[in-house]
Amino acid sequence: MGVLGVLKSGSQSLPESFAILKFETTIGRDPASDIKLEWDGISRLHSRIIGSGGDVNVKTPSGAPVPSSFRIEDCGGANGTFLNGVRIKQAILRDGDTIGFGRGRSVEFDDVIPERYLEYVLHFR
Repeated sequence: MGVLGVLKSGSQSLPESFAILKFETTIGRDPASDIKLEWDGISRLHSRIIGSGGDVNVKTPSGAPVPSSFRIEDCGGANGTFLNGVRIKQAILRDGDTIGFGRGRSVEFDDVIPERYLEYVLHFR
């Protein structure tokens, strides 16, 4: 199981953290997103966290297996997805990584964004 702790949430009030229990967790502005971010620079489907593996001893309340490793994918939004401050298309998530969403329209892939441009910052553990 993964957990995203909220470090920075712009002007939106978010829970302290989000448990990642599914094999696909969507992040975006769409009301159907698993993690809904309301800033207008976020795409309707901005990013996805994809789980794999599974610990046979860890199950959801419904009995479904819980993923044991995760990767994040940017879904093509103009402002991008940032892992540890670097714009990515996709990357494996590791304990302690930070995921950022912000004003990255002019930031190229593999470039670093100044933290002040990030509207949301989430900590993966």
